[in-house]
Amino acid sequence: MNVRAKHFEKFLSVLPLIILLVASVRADAIDDLVRREMEKRKIPGISIAVLREGKIVRADGYGFANLETRTPASKDTVYEIGSISKQFAAEAIMLLVEDGKLSLDDPINKYLPANAPESWKAITVRNLLNHTSE
Repeated sequence: MNVRAKHFEKFLSVLPLIILLVASVRADAIDDLVRREMEKRKIPGISIAVLREGKIVRADGYGFANLETRTPASKDTVYEIGSISKQFAAEAIMLLVEDGKLSLDDPINKYLPANAPESWKAITVRNLLNHTSE
């Protein structure tokens, strides 16, 4: 057997190992998608969970939870969202109003436990959305 054939034979014997190593370090489709979107939208860090039939099948963090300290994001990272959730809550309420499932003039006690303070009786859904009360 010539030298070239010996090298080729040796290469073939380690090829399955090389393929396994490359496959194990290659990102999967979810990693590719998340990283592509992070770059496109300039997202510094994100945590994701993939659920199947109500069970978490994948949870990961990408990028940084804190840019100043260069703290990596993890599946358990708690992000400070500030006041951004107010717009989502208001939109959800307005969708319920459009569907006739609640009215802006409903007292909030209609949707709270019976032991809510008496002083809340005059507060309406509209008051909550406007950050006002009577």
